[in-house]
Amino acid sequence: MRRTTPPLVEYEGDDPLAAVTAANLNRRHLNESQRAMIAARLAVLPSHRPDKESRPIGLLSQPDAAKRFNVSSRNVKRARVLLEQAAPELVKAVDQGRVTVSAASELARLPAVHAAIAPAGEGK
Repeated sequence: MRRTTPPLVEYEGDDPLAAVTAANLNRRHLNESQRAMIAARLAVLPSHRPDKESRPIGLLSQPDAAKRFNVSSRNVKRARVLLEQAAPELVKAVDQGRVTVSAASELARLPAVHAAIAPAGEGK
């Protein structure tokens, strides 16, 4: 097997996250829910964070992440709730593009879904 070295380009700019995001969004074919999940993972600041001057450099708020990934802030909030509270299988289904964020949010609210995916013996 022949090994090749990929070409390296030195980054020149002031926003490396934007450069990586743009390159990957152009290369991958992600639906809106998949982009919302990525935005929720990158948005480490709550949506009510005061001003840009008070936040650490490089951190994104939910509205900033939504704008960067061309999705609604509402879907980023839904995705964040899924990441924090939903069953891993449901999160995986959204990540893979099999379920939308909004549908997964509705499913996660159903008591039967929680019972069906809860490990045996939990909740007794």
